[in-house]
Amino acid sequence: SRNAEPPAWQRWLLGGNTMVRIGVVILFFGVAFLLKYAAETFTVPIELRLAGIAAGGIALFLLGWRLRHARPGYALTLQGGGIGVLYLTVFAAFRLYDVLPAPLAFALLLVLVAASGVLAVKQESQALAMLG
Repeated sequence: SRNAEPPAWQRWLLGGNTMVRIGVVILFFGVAFLLKYAAETFTVPIELRLAGIAAGGIALFLLGWRLRHARPGYALTLQGGGIGVLYLTVFAAFRLYDVLPAPLAFALLLVLVAASGVLAVKQESQALAMLG
């Protein structure tokens, strides 16, 4: 029938903060290109570059946490984006640059997954759980 409700994925993608969600996806690609560009261009130690990117992810997450009551949908997207940046940073530190040993990278990723789950449950957000 024509009045049927759209599927859940379509409601999630097109409902609410579509522009913010698109922005977070673009941010992920930007971080990946930033890591590659920085590796090819700058002579700053890789540990410092990765720490800077991780600090940006933490700042994005903290901004989302601070806005969680005033603008919940926007805040959850920022939190998910910050956690995603941290995932990418840990992955790059382990896989691309061999800065982190495998057990430590695995432990950090587990902490990020657990933190994402706890935050998703605390804020009753399926979207944050999916991003985590």
